[in-house]
Amino acid sequence: MPLIDDLENRLHYDSTWKKRNDRIAYTFVWLGILASIGSSIAAALKAPPWIVAIAAAIPGIVITVDRSFRFAARGRWHDVLCINIGALAGALKYEGAAEKEISQKFSELLKASQESYPTLSITDFKTKP
Repeated sequence: MPLIDDLENRLHYDSTWKKRNDRIAYTFVWLGILASIGSSIAAALKAPPWIVAIAAAIPGIVITVDRSFRFAARGRWHDVLCINIGALAGALKYEGAAEKEISQKFSELLKASQESYPTLSITDFKTKP
């Protein structure tokens, strides 16, 4: 398989995962906001206490899950990787860069990027997404 195909396949893969992580991150943000509003409305309307309790618990659960899995940070990680892979693909396609050089840079990029991947964070809630 030609190197350009490898680059484009990886670009497609990371673009797909960037979109998925961003969608999940935004879904969790809105879920937390709407649950918070819903619990306030439920309490004001004197809904059964168990409904108010469930609605009030959702924002905390959402925050815990989002901070643990770090969806926004993972989306950004894939975005940065897409930018760098796109630059390599452009250099190969349009700038006449040597395939050997681009292949080496691609390997270095993947190795370096793996070290910065936002891993699961269960105890470190000070880490910014």
